Amino acid sequence: NLLFFTDRGKVYHLRGFDGPDAKKEAKGKPIINLIELDGGETVTAILPVKDYDRDFILLATRKGEIKKTLLKEFEEVRRNGKIAMNLEDGDQLIGARIAQNDSHVLLVSNKGQAIRFKIDDLRQASRTSGGVRGMRLPPDGFVVGVETIEDGDQMLAITEMGFGKRTRLSEYPLQGRGGQGVKTLNITDKTADVAACHIVQPGQKLMLVSRDGIVILTNVDSISVLGRNTQGVTVMRVSPGDQVASIAAFTMQDEGPNRAERREAELDANRAQPNGHADIPLNETMPLDLEAV
Repeated sequence: NLLFFTDRGKVYHLRGFDGPDAKKEAKGKPIINLIELDGGETVTAILPVKDYDRDFILLATRKGEIKKTLLKEFEEVRRNGKIAMNLEDGDQLIGARIAQNDSHVLLVSNKGQAIRFKIDDLRQASRTSGGVRGMRLPPDGFVVGVETIEDGDQMLAITEMGFGKRTRLSEYPLQGRGGQGVKTLNITDKTADVAACHIVQPGQKLMLVSRDGIVILTNVDSISVLGRNTQGVTVMRVSPGDQVASIAAFTMQDEGPNRAERREAELDANRAQPNGHADIPLNETMPLDLEAV
């Protein structure tokens, strides 16, 4: 099961096998053909769910509010969606995470601040209720990411101009919710604001996507581990007028002893297609087909 959360605080449901299966360079199917979004509504988070009988969902907003709701309350979702969080005027839902009470949560702002606090500090709220203040923001600040964290993880932050770094979670002190947090990245004119963040582990792959549809795939291990008060290194070079839009970290599945043979067959099949793309090497880019549908 897939739960789709939107900027308007609604949640929609889709069975995983009902989604389209396509190659990475394909433009896919418009999401509005899969779930009944309202006009102008945008999906901001997607969560895969197997078991609704345990855990919570954490929901965070652009203005720094957060709430914790039992996952069980999202088991029955109509095709046209239902309310996941009551938002204040002008606010938007920006993220959703599966969480447990004994974990911690990290909120990150566009101005390079981050705050870590206990999930158990949050009261359990109903699905239709609003949230509480998770992070205090400056007038020009907004939350760009919410992550649940475990010991041994690392926090990866990427700026709009493609600068990034990993930072050990041990450098983030445990605080009470509602504060300004601590610096997680040194913002400069060269880096621009923080665009996205993600909890990563050594050995994972990282995919970055720009607003113009350029995709880069790289190794998490190739990105420097630096302290909080640094600006990072160049992870993705963006063209003038473009900027990093989103990132995703994942672990590649082991393809077994015949991996090389299968990969070569896939490459040959791609080369045989008139408009096909061979799989992109690490750190090389490939444009997505963003033609309007």
